[in-house]
Amino acid sequence: MKKGDIHDIYGPLPLPEPINWWIIASAALGAVILVVLVFLLWKKRTARCATVTIAPHTKALAELAEARHYMEQGQSLDYAARVSNIVRQYIEQRFFLPTTRQTTSEFFASLQALQEDGSASTSNNISVHLEPYREYREALRHCLEECDLAKYAHKTASRDEMAHIEENVRLFIESTLVEEEQ
Repeated sequence: MKKGDIHDIYGPLPLPEPINWWIIASAALGAVILVVLVFLLWKKRTARCATVTIAPHTKALAELAEARHYMEQGQSLDYAARVSNIVRQYIEQRFFLPTTRQTTSEFFASLQALQEDGSASTSNNISVHLEPYREYREALRHCLEECDLAKYAHKTASRDEMAHIEENVRLFIESTLVEEEQ
């Protein structure tokens, strides 16, 4: 090329596309919503984990009062099943003895073995005070056996029998309540 020759011009330069602010704003808003949802779910989960623990005797006495509804309506089978669950859960939570997965006879056999061994601890080495059992052992055995007859043999109990069961369960819970508060 010689000096002074005319050169061809360069082709058109591509210009950047205009920024679509709607897409950017929508993405930012979506990210903020996602962060807020994750935070709310995390907060709800931690709030659920931080529930207040209720003392076993308080829970058992409240559930026993609720079960009275079955007795008043003459639903002895439902009442017996409910009271049996209340007693078993209370003993498990209060004394750390596995009663909910044992039959009544298995439970009392394991209780007898604990008393004979003189070892008042479970496999978790949690101290178990067996004194209330000794005093109410026969009453508890009678209550649980009556509840088992109702649950499995559909033997209905009279209102007086149900009231007697409730009284024995209440006495047992209240006698162990004194021990819990010390």
